[in-house]
Amino acid sequence: MAEKKCDHNQLLCEGKNCWRIAQADRVAFLIDGASYFAAFRSAVEGAKRSVLIVGWDFDSRITLQHDEKPLDGAEQLQDFLKAVISRRKDLHINILVWDFAVIYALDRELFPVIKLDWRLPRRLHFRFDGNHPVGASHHQKIVVVDDSVAFVGGIDLSKSRWDTPDHRAKNSRRLDPLGRSYPPRHDVQMAVAGPAAAALGDLVRERWHRATGHRLKPPERKDNDPWPSDLSADLENVRVAIVRTESAHEERQEIREVENLYADAIAAARRYIYIENQYFTSEKIADAIAARLEEKDGPEVVLVLPRQCPGWLEESTMGALRSRLLKRLREQDRHERLRAYYPIVPELEEKHIIVHAKLMVVDDRLVRVGSANLSNRSMG
Repeated sequence: MAEKKCDHNQLLCEGKNCWRIAQADRVAFLIDGASYFAAFRSAVEGAKRSVLIVGWDFDSRITLQHDEKPLDGAEQLQDFLKAVISRRKDLHINILVWDFAVIYALDRELFPVIKLDWRLPRRLHFRFDGNHPVGASHHQKIVVVDDSVAFVGGIDLSKSRWDTPDHRAKNSRRLDPLGRSYPPRHDVQMAVAGPAAAALGDLVRERWHRATGHRLKPPERKDNDPWPSDLSADLENVRVAIVRTESAHEERQEIREVENLYADAIAAARRYIYIENQYFTSEKIADAIAARLEEKDGPEVVLVLPRQCPGWLEESTMGALRSRLLKRLREQDRHERLRAYYPIVPELEEKHIIVHAKLMVVDDRLVRVGSANLSNRSMG
């Protein structure tokens, strides 16, 4: 058995709470959809050989650039991908999306596989991924460009994701492909360059093989840097860990790295724990927080959550579970170190900001950005 590889402070450990630890030459945090879509567009425009996209959802009709007309006239995602692949004779684009449950059918683009695979050059490959147990889903949101730059976080290339950090109550540009407005939405994505991006490429290629039976070869590493020219790095030359949740399926064993790292990070916190998440229903994470709140000199805990879950069904289930956990944590907060907030903007009236970010910061020591909700489903 291979020896577990851990970082210098032993918080991150391969095989226990992460899959792989890799070097990132540059790291940038992209706050909200407008920043991510602009960075995605710039990186893909610089692609030479490979663009890998996996997502919970994908909508070829979305607009990537809202501020001004793109020079190539490709406003929609499908037109943009077509323009890029037409200019790069060696470029292949592989898109893998969750083979979604029928309950989501009315909220998704119909027949994107037909629109993309039939109307675009054959070097664009679109597939659905149903390689999971009945009732399970894929929730990763990853883009890898030439194994040199990668994006990961809470934002799908799908409708109703675009917004700016001011989250204005009314924004004429915040429209879905059918021209309907949607509420303000907060999210976070992370960009990495270097070996960490290549590691994410390995992760996506393995998932592609499981879903399609076909193995993709890593792109040849040449002198190409698709890092967006106007994106400043927030960190340089740091170690990053890639963390997964996978349900047991066929001969694959269950992987609970996401849950394990949350528990380990909460236990290691000294001064504060800051969390943004769409949901808060995981009993194990609540137990870990409760244990720290009962300590006399434990860390402060700040939770930023949406005011309510979208739709009556989620509010009556996920919302009710969240209320129960928060009530229990308040009762166990003997030293008054817990705060739970929801963000507001003036004039929003009965609507609210949708908090979709999956962010955690511990002691200015660890930051994690991902696609996993603090729910039992995302833990395993």
